[in-house]
Amino acid sequence: MAVDYATLKKGGFMRQKQKNNFSLRLAVVGGNLTAENLQIIAKVAEKYGDGHVHLTSRQSVEIPFIKLDDVEEVKEVLATGGCKPGVCGPRVRTITASSDLRDRWYALVEILTVMILQKNWMSVILQENFRISLNLV
Repeated sequence: MAVDYATLKKGGFMRQKQKNNFSLRLAVVGGNLTAENLQIIAKVAEKYGDGHVHLTSRQSVEIPFIKLDDVEEVKEVLATGGCKPGVCGPRVRTITASSDLRDRWYALVEILTVMILQKNWMSVILQENFRISLNLV
């Protein structure tokens, strides 16, 4: 059976040099994760990866060394902890937000805006990567 690498990449699974291994990019809106999210990410990294995660410069998390045969099961397990795969390729990336906004009254407005934008833009197919970052000065 042929592997559809383009579909896997659209779903956040990036092909690694090691055969049948993928690095899974997670959707982390505004860089915010709950304790429940972190627990399920750790569980998936230990059981399906090599036991570690990568924190990206875009406030996201990647879990390397996910086996091709485990992709569907990994998505199901992540969903139990409120996590889902992010996107790769020519798509709108996870929206980032400034970390100092929690002390400001309008932080809630920004976070809600981020959530709405993220929901409405994640499926848009583009010619290139597109990144959105919200920072209040």
